[in-house]
Amino acid sequence: MPGFSLLWRLASSLPLSLLVAGATYHRLGLAALHHGCPADADRLFERAALRYRAELAVEALARVRTHQAIARYRAIGAVNVKGAL
Repeated sequence: MPGFSLLWRLASSLPLSLLVAGATYHRLGLAALHHGCPADADRLFERAALRYRAELAVEALARVRTHQAIARYRAIGAVNVKGAL
């Protein structure tokens, strides 16, 4: 989705804010992944991971790293976005 892609790229390129929770970046990454933009999702997941580390949210960090691995796998074309994992 081109309109959303611009939003995700903007969110992943702005300076990391301490006011934005890791969960916000994580949800944006999941949305990007769902809409077929795994590269954007990967950048957003990386932002989420940095925030989760700062928040000491270990379980959330593990989840975002798993989603990031899925995004990277999809980015190389190994799985159709609409296909099952």
